Amino acid sequence: MNAAQRAVRAVILRNPQLAAKLQTATGHAVRPGDASQVDRPPYVLLWRITDRPVHTLNGRESIRIARVQVDSYAATKSEAAAIAQAIGDAVALFQRGNADGVWLAEITEDDTRDRDERNREGADLPLRVVQADYLLTYRDNTPPTL
Repeated sequence: MNAAQRAVRAVILRNPQLAAKLQTATGHAVRPGDASQVDRPPYVLLWRITDRPVHTLNGRESIRIARVQVDSYAATKSEAAAIAQAIGDAVALFQRGNADGVWLAEITEDDTRDRDERNREGADLPLRVVQADYLLTYRDNTPPTL
C-alpha cells in the first residue's frame, strides 16, 4: 500500500461507525485493490490512479499530488451509497493533518459514479459499487525501508 492509499485508509477508519461496519475477523475491509482476493460485502478497495512529485523552479519537492479511487462495494445500491457518503463526510471533516505517517495538506473529492459488478462468489445478484476519486496533496513522513 503506497502512502496516498495509507492516508485515505486512515481517514476512512477515523469514522468509528464506518470502521465498525467494515470490521472483519482479520482487520478492516479497506485495502488496496486486488482482483485476486475475494471479499464479502461490504468492503472498500483503494486504487492508486496517479501519484507524482511536485516540481518547482528549485527542483523536485517532497510534496506529492495523487489521485486515489475509492470503490465502495455492497450488496445493495443504498448500502454502497451510504458507505461512499460516509467516506465523503470523513474526508470533508478531515481537512488537513497526519494520517498514518502521511501529512495531508489537502484531500478533496473529485468525481463520483456508481456501477454494478459481477459477484465473484458466483451469486446471481451483482455487487453494487460507488466509485469516488479523491485528489491528495501530501508528504510521506515514513522513512523508506530497504
